[in-house]
Amino acid sequence: AGLRKACLFASSIEQHTASRRRRVIKMRCTLLLLAATTSAKRLLPKALTSPATSKKYFRQYRKWQKRTTNRAERLTRTSVEELSGLLFSRDPHTDDHSLAANVKAGLATAVAVALEALQFALIAGVHPLVGLGSTLVVGLNCALFGGRPGMVSGASATCALVVAPLGKEQPEAIPTAVVLAGLLQLAIGYLKGGRLVRMLPHPVVLGFVNGLAVKVILAQVDHFQFPHGTWLTGSALINHSLLALLSFTVIEGTPSFIAEWAPAPLLAMLACLSLSPFMPGVPLLRDVVGEEAFTGGPGALRYAFPSYSLTSFTTALPYACELAAVGLLQSLLTLQLVDGLTRGNKYGRGRASRECRSLGLGNLLSGLCGGIGGCGLLGQSLVNVACGGTGRTSAVAYVAFVLFGLVYCGSL
Repeated sequence: AGLRKACLFASSIEQHTASRRRRVIKMRCTLLLLAATTSAKRLLPKALTSPATSKKYFRQYRKWQKRTTNRAERLTRTSVEELSGLLFSRDPHTDDHSLAANVKAGLATAVAVALEALQFALIAGVHPLVGLGSTLVVGLNCALFGGRPGMVSGASATCALVVAPLGKEQPEAIPTAVVLAGLLQLAIGYLKGGRLVRMLPHPVVLGFVNGLAVKVILAQVDHFQFPHGTWLTGSALINHSLLALLSFTVIEGTPSFIAEWAPAPLLAMLACLSLSPFMPGVPLLRDVVGEEAFTGGPGALRYAFPSYSLTSFTTALPYACELAAVGLLQSLLTLQLVDGLTRGNKYGRGRASRECRSLGLGNLLSGLCGGIGGCGLLGQSLVNVACGGTGRTSAVAYVAFVLFGLVYCGSL
């Protein structure tokens, strides 16, 4: 017990000594800090106002200013180069064209599509502006959600030919057939049916392309008849042939350094447009499709998206099945061809099932807007890619230009 008490007394003395030692150390540190603060208040103004110190800080300020200025110049130069590359250059590794090239390609494609969409609507037996309305809806959906950037979709001759018999018998059932075709295409897309196009042999693709080429050539023959069934004669035939030859020469003979800034098809259209007033006898587009297609203004949207009612499902179902099959086949084959033309760019291979879903959604919305539907456009997609339209920007620009022309350029 005595030893335990002695140990407790010794430990209490040691704790007291340690706490006292800590207090002493803390007090000394406080005194040193106060002394340093007092010295700094007394000596710092003299140090800062001395000539040597002023020169030193001035040199440091100049170095900091120069370093900041150089950094700002580098950042500005880099930003300008990146913006310039985005707008006007092309990536040599991915062959991805610039934003300006995509917009110019969209303009050339819009001019080519708008003229044909009016005639496709006439083939289907509806108002000419309905073709432009269908092109807007289908083209925008496929541009935003499609499986192949650079591919152009809209009202097509094949879809118009499918619904043409229905337009003669019961034109109010065309929107119903388009809605049903859109639902079928959506179902095929969600069931991954688009992958089946990869099983098509290469000769089938070549036959499809050659058949469309023959169809495009034969479609030009009708333009030498006005009115339909009556061939042009005399000076009208000569002037019409000269304009066709001029457009072909401009498209095929435009140098590459000029085509980089202005697409050759657009130059051909401008050349023929400027010469046509001085060549009498050449039929104009308003003479072919009618004056009502060029009223312009927001009121034109009333004709592009007419009122309708979903009726005659049994009558429209066979046409819907045929429309869905033809539209998917043409769109997927066009996707494969555009894949071959843009092989190696950053977008990779097109997604067939995604294209089926986007086309189905576009036809569904087109039918709900009273349109005639549509699908992928091979000729216009080739024009788009040839003019530098390899991204989704070109397809979105093409839709924007068609809408602008429908509302504001109808009178022109």
